[in-house]
Amino acid sequence: MKKIFLAAVALSAAFATPSMAFDNEPEPGFSQKAFVGMTIANLRNYAADPKVGYSIGWLGEYMLPGAAGTYVNFGANMSMQGFKEYVFGNYKVSSHYLTVPIHVGYRYDINDKWGAYADFGPYFALGLGANHKFFKDVADGGYDANRFDCGLGFNVGGEYNKKLSLTFGFNWGLTGTIDMPSPASDVKTFNSTITLGYRF
Repeated sequence: MKKIFLAAVALSAAFATPSMAFDNEPEPGFSQKAFVGMTIANLRNYAADPKVGYSIGWLGEYMLPGAAGTYVNFGANMSMQGFKEYVFGNYKVSSHYLTVPIHVGYRYDINDKWGAYADFGPYFALGLGANHKFFKDVADGGYDANRFDCGLGFNVGGEYNKKLSLTFGFNWGLTGTIDMPSPASDVKTFNSTITLGYRF
């Protein structure tokens, strides 16, 4: 999975070259996009299975003038993450996060109707709540999970009529998540998303 992620990052960087001019260059300026979909969440270095949750949010995007489709975006989304637990019991842990991504990307308009895009950059997330005392101390029967998470994100997708979009995303956590059964620095997040968006 790590090799696939790194290859995707390299592909995004290659497409983001401003010298790649084309006939249907996106118009510069600011636009917004609302999206809704699902998150497939899990923890790395922890004996658990993925869990499916929701993902809903907003993105602001600024298409750079004279940059042949290069843009920057930022936003906020709420998502349900977690995992299916087998270490301390057979149950589902659901955690809710507010995530703020800041990405640089490239959009290629194939024609007047269809376009494709990819973006990459950091994200910052804050855990707002969870079941099974996920954010509680071990002394209180919890996981002692870190409410703060940050990492690198990558998105790739397609757009129809410069309005409707389908996006596949990946967030690779870089901070330690929980303190048991192994050191927190070893247990980190990995989330993938599939979302439908509408630009306005």
